[in-house]
Amino acid sequence: AAITWTSGLCLVAQSVHPQHRSTALATAMVGVSVGHLIGAPFAGFLYELGGLSFPFLGVSIFGFISLSLIMSIKKDNELFHEKEKYKNLDFIKITLKNRNLIGLSAIVFLESFMLSYLEPSLSLIASRKFDASSEMIGLLFGTQVLALAIFSPIAAKIADKFGKIQIIPFGIFFSGIIFVAMSYTEHLSTYFILMGLLGTACAF
Repeated sequence: AAITWTSGLCLVAQSVHPQHRSTALATAMVGVSVGHLIGAPFAGFLYELGGLSFPFLGVSIFGFISLSLIMSIKKDNELFHEKEKYKNLDFIKITLKNRNLIGLSAIVFLESFMLSYLEPSLSLIASRKFDASSEMIGLLFGTQVLALAIFSPIAAKIADKFGKIQIIPFGIFFSGIIFVAMSYTEHLSTYFILMGLLGTACAF
């Protein structure tokens, strides 16, 4: 998933003119959000319908369709033919000199860790503590993704006004507060509210 995520965004970046790149990447992110929103409850439905193997069968089918679409793309689709090429070791040296890139990479790692930690933990809590169905758990995560999709453009406008780097700590701080609040929650409905707030915080 990490490979396809990175390669997919790179494919958009190298195929779209810089003037239109922000719009293209935003469109791709909306597609990702819609996919997560629909995919989570749909996976729960497949699980209820045919057991644990059905969602994985669905992933295999979607993967095959995606592979077919990727293979149909023209091979020579790069906008920029003249670009510097580095050997792996040279690229690592250049990367290590860029403090902003290292800091942003650490932030991405931290957010990915938080969300990855949340997925199995919250699913187990909702199932064991509140006897939530697979569809309900899917909707729970869908709420977070929907809020992320809605508030991402708003966060982008705020970032343009106050600075992109400045608003990131704001999102991380409130994500931490929401995670703490989740550990004290006793009602499933409150989890839906917190997941919506988490999606909003993640947008920043």
